Amino acid sequence: MLAERLSLSPCAILSFDRGGPTPLVCVCRFLRLEIYLCHCQCYADDAKLVPSSATDIDPHHIIDTVKHLERHRDWDEFRTVYRTGDGVVVKKIYDPEAALSEALNLAMIRSVTSIPIPELRRVVVDGSTTYLVMECIEGDSLKDRWPHLSLWSRLSVAWTLRGYVAQLRRLRRSVPGTLPGGRCNGPLFTEDGAGPFHSYSDMIAWFNHKLEVSQRMNQAPIHAPRFDSRSPLVFTHQDLCPRNVMLAHDGTLYLIDWEYAGFYPEWFEYTTMLRQTDLPISWRWMVPLIAGWFTNMARCVSNISWALSTGAMM
Repeated sequence: MLAERLSLSPCAILSFDRGGPTPLVCVCRFLRLEIYLCHCQCYADDAKLVPSSATDIDPHHIIDTVKHLERHRDWDEFRTVYRTGDGVVVKKIYDPEAALSEALNLAMIRSVTSIPIPELRRVVVDGSTTYLVMECIEGDSLKDRWPHLSLWSRLSVAWTLRGYVAQLRRLRRSVPGTLPGGRCNGPLFTEDGAGPFHSYSDMIAWFNHKLEVSQRMNQAPIHAPRFDSRSPLVFTHQDLCPRNVMLAHDGTLYLIDWEYAGFYPEWFEYTTMLRQTDLPISWRWMVPLIAGWFTNMARCVSNISWALSTGAMM
């Protein structure tokens, strides 16, 4: 796969401009990265370095504040997002590849769609830990608000999210995976992820191998349909659920947590939404409205569930 290597020095912003009215800007100050940008419709063809304007965020203050918050609360290893004041939240990520992917995803979505997302204001690196400094959305998680919404309000939320998914699906690429081309993670991959895949056929072969593993272990019907590449590869959030939707005080719906996002078959959004656990049935009823109907593919994914979990190493 053809790639372009960009070395980002400290105090720089990575900007991608495809001719639209708004440049795609990813703050990468105090960060040294090597980014491999594939040329196959990856929305990063015209990368350039421009001066940084985010001078009001001290990286040392961010690191110290997060460590202070961790010391003065009950330990929760699953909590990685901290509200530090000054209108920002900080997401702490231990995997540099995942941090790069989410930063680029936020920048791309903000540039080429009208989907409301938090503004990425700075990326701070401390050893192997990355801190994404983002705009704080004043509002409530949809997870907390959903039980109290009327049926009409729930339909309105679902219809808005349907529009967001439609925008994402207009972003397409010929090679599956993350924007920077790293390892694929999410509900439809094993705990350790998969790939990176160099072609669509490589990813389909991986899924069909998982199907064969499940069949050998009598965990899937012997004549179960195989995966194929008929569906286009579209940009997919892959973790679209109420906890990742913020309902702002002005009524705007924001999508957050873009770590798993990438270019995957069109049916991915539907099947990953259904694989979320502990969701109210009223939300599950809205999934087809939001992401379309892909019941056949949901059955295909169900056939490989054993191979994605218990048989992940096979």
